[in-house]
Amino acid sequence: MKSKKLTPEIDDPMRISVTVLVEKDSDGFHAYAPALKGLHVDGMTEREAVQRAKEAIDVYLESLCKHGEKLAEGPGLVIHKTRSKTLNVTTLWPSTKLSGANSKIPQPAL
Repeated sequence: MKSKKLTPEIDDPMRISVTVLVEKDSDGFHAYAPALKGLHVDGMTEREAVQRAKEAIDVYLESLCKHGEKLAEGPGLVIHKTRSKTLNVTTLWPSTKLSGANSKIPQPAL
């Protein structure tokens, strides 16, 4: 008897954005997704750590689907109601004083 592969039904796919933080450490680079509990990877280079984080996110989300668990949308995870390709660009801004932000900008936990 052939076993069925357990895969969730794709009834209304959408894109999500997951914040990944990358830090230099003594052995290379450490990347983690604060919104996805326990998702931590490393790499010899920043690029390798980011690539491993992308792969880990895919596995993490696949596991959530397999077990019927829902995503918890929040500051580090955004669900986009569009199916078109999205691109997140992050860059440095020279000063919080010049940002126009009215409140304190939260700092990532170290």
